[in-house]
Amino acid sequence: MPSYVHSDRGVSFMSKEFQTYLTEKGITTSRTTGYNPAGNGQYFEWSVGDPIHVEIKNQAGEIPSLSVICRKLKELDLTRHEATKVATERFTPLNMAQRQAFFRWRMTIDPRRIYFLDETAFQLDGDTRTIGRCHTNESLPSYVRKGDARVKMSVLAIIGFDGGVLGAYPIHGNFNRIRFNFVLAQFLLALVPPGSFIVMDNASIHNEQDLVQLLLPRNLTLVKLPTYSYDLNPIEMVNEVAKTCARRTPGLLRNNMPFAIVNAFSQVTRHAVQNFYRKS
Repeated sequence: MPSYVHSDRGVSFMSKEFQTYLTEKGITTSRTTGYNPAGNGQYFEWSVGDPIHVEIKNQAGEIPSLSVICRKLKELDLTRHEATKVATERFTPLNMAQRQAFFRWRMTIDPRRIYFLDETAFQLDGDTRTIGRCHTNESLPSYVRKGDARVKMSVLAIIGFDGGVLGAYPIHGNFNRIRFNFVLAQFLLALVPPGSFIVMDNASIHNEQDLVQLLLPRNLTLVKLPTYSYDLNPIEMVNEVAKTCARRTPGLLRNNMPFAIVNAFSQVTRHAVQNFYRKS
């Protein structure tokens, strides 16, 4: 049982029940000043993670201040990011081995021979801008029709290291196996030179038997990504940039959705695609 407890001013620590319990146990308490996390630096030191803790500990023998911690985070090039949900299945021994094998394969192939393909979706309600300006203490309304969330177009796009975004074909609704095979065979495969590799994920509509029959006559090789490994597909970043470009022209999705989608993909530069190749 501790004889002394130091905490911040959280509601649970300030509650009457908690204070009564500590008093009954004969435990002395103190609290930090408001808006001053450095006042509880010993807890913060351990909460930032082991590697950072070790780095800071090597630099300072005493509990570091908040400014020291912030400076060290900057030196380590650690910035604040929104957390990304990742399936725990990605880290199974089998899947990790497959990811390593894919990395090694990428290192042995000229990137100009590797083409990535994937589908994404655009919603009509995504045409509404979510950020704007208004006077202080006033609200900023965003008007959306009730049916907009149900209006959707799916896009099948393909990218290459040299050509950037080679093509983006939008359709109303969702892709299924038949639609996917038709668009791929009729509109996208002609954009890929013979002797190349086409990489895609393990979606159920990507039927391996169908794809081999489509690719083999064109001397193209199918490569499937390891499961739960969207981070290895640079076209995922292309899709995000295209959606951002579409939101920069409010009204265009509503007036001409197919044109707005194709126009958005055309704004993704070849240089950007090459950077995405290097990052993936």
